[in-house]
Amino acid sequence: MPISDKALAVAQLVRRLSLKVGKPFYIASAESCTGGRVASALTGVPGASEWFHTGVVTYTKESKRAVLGISSKILDQGLVTEATAKAMAEAVARLTGADYAVSTTGSAGPSASEGHPPLTVWIGVRTPLGTSAKLIERDDKGRQANQDTATIEALTLLEEALFRDFSHIEGRDYRGFWA
Repeated sequence: MPISDKALAVAQLVRRLSLKVGKPFYIASAESCTGGRVASALTGVPGASEWFHTGVVTYTKESKRAVLGISSKILDQGLVTEATAKAMAEAVARLTGADYAVSTTGSAGPSASEGHPPLTVWIGVRTPLGTSAKLIERDDKGRQANQDTATIEALTLLEEALFRDFSHIEGRDYRGFWA
């Protein structure tokens, strides 16, 4: 699925679920290896200002510490880690007041990062019900394709979190409520 289609699906879900629940909510992103592609995809959807709050790119260890306030204890464990992905999502949500946040950290290529081969990416998702992270490992297809793949995976995890949380909150599965 093209990135724009996945972003549009997330946007439609955000809008419809906001109307259903009766309150607006916001999404933020903190990105490293995707270089702002998640935010770009989401803000490429008309009306994004109604639900997209902030996107930051913190590419280095220093920027993750300075901009997001992630502790050295977490960062010293490595940038391509579950702990870093979770901390990035939690930090951008805390800093912006966003209800949902997604983060990406990993290796886009062409070379390994911290010993991790290209297209090894941790994606974090923070929701009102908690924070989770998932490791994505795929075959290296070149830097641009790797970034696209990681962006689609991040949008997919965000979409799944929205479905899961609102199904939990309302006690029903919302995946088909507008069909």
